[in-house]
Amino acid sequence: MILRLQHGTVSDTTSFYRMWDTMISKYGGHSNFYFDIMNEPYAYSAGSLTNFEAAWLARYPSLPRGHVIVPGTGYDTKLCAEGADSRLNGTLISIHIYGMFGDSHTTEAGWVSDFESALCGYAGRAVLTEFGVPMTTGINYDGPKNGTNLLSYIVDPQLRRHRRRPRIRALPRRDRRGHRERHRGGHLDLHRREQSEMGQKVA
Repeated sequence: MILRLQHGTVSDTTSFYRMWDTMISKYGGHSNFYFDIMNEPYAYSAGSLTNFEAAWLARYPSLPRGHVIVPGTGYDTKLCAEGADSRLNGTLISIHIYGMFGDSHTTEAGWVSDFESALCGYAGRAVLTEFGVPMTTGINYDGPKNGTNLLSYIVDPQLRRHRRRPRIRALPRRDRRGHRERHRGGHLDLHRREQSEMGQKVA
């Protein structure tokens, strides 16, 4: 279950918790469900966000923390505050990284450094919930991986096995027929898919 916000904040906490009460009552006992508290809470400061996340966890103490995904600060782009807050121990932490929207690196090494910095040392709890690049601009992503921003963002899967990467979790995703999705490298834009799905079942 992934909840998308309007304007980066929860404007009606009563409705927010009513929805979560319903969802957790129905699905909280299912071992193949994960619950992402909210998506891209960019209107909150780091301290305000961790307070909100801690309050959410306190409301649902019976929910396994290993099945709760707390959003990273901002657009789920920084894990420092969430990882360091002991009230959130045991949870997973959502992280997003895109080849557009501000960040720009002309080398693969630049993107690796950017990503490792955003993880803040909490790669073991991180879940990459969104990533992507434009897919309809005619760029050949099978070309050289350095030299331009978008090409350096996409890593050739044949090269990946020989280079060090931060080890993060990636929850398996299923299509509407229940089959596991398969994709190469970062070529699947999860953000576009999530826009059409309020929640999803994972196993």
